[in-house]
Amino acid sequence: MKFGVGVQGDFEERMNELRQAEDQTKKAMTDAARLAEELRQEQDHGSQMDKLRRALEGQVKELQVRVDEAEAAALHGGRKTIQSLEQRVRRVQLLVCRRILYMLHLVSAISSFFSSSTSFWYQFFRFLLTYFFTYHFFLFCFTTLYIYNSLSLSLPA
Repeated sequence: MKFGVGVQGDFEERMNELRQAEDQTKKAMTDAARLAEELRQEQDHGSQMDKLRRALEGQVKELQVRVDEAEAAALHGGRKTIQSLEQRVRRVQLLVCRRILYMLHLVSAISSFFSSSTSFWYQFFRFLLTYFFTYHFFLFCFTTLYIYNSLSLSLPA
């Protein structure tokens, strides 16, 4: 009997070890299935992110092309606008110069008209002629020449 009890104990011990091994195997299989599912989800997520990244890169390239085209159009339009404004400035400057010369001519004529008299009005017109018109005319002309030279523009004919 002692022989049967020892075998019976070994058998039960081995059966317990087998059950524990089966439980551990089931647990390992469950963990492996869970990890496989997580891996698949991460791979799906990674592929979705890759597709999204490629789509965004395409959009960035399209937007860069559109920005480049807009900049080129703005530069072209800006140059035209600058040229037309420069032409208008030249015309206005010439008109102002002509008006000032005409006024100087008139003041000179008035001054020569009053040259025989030493009245207050003569002195007043002489002051206007010598200070105001002459000073501002030369200041305007020198300013205009400075602007043309600093912008490397040619003087209008």
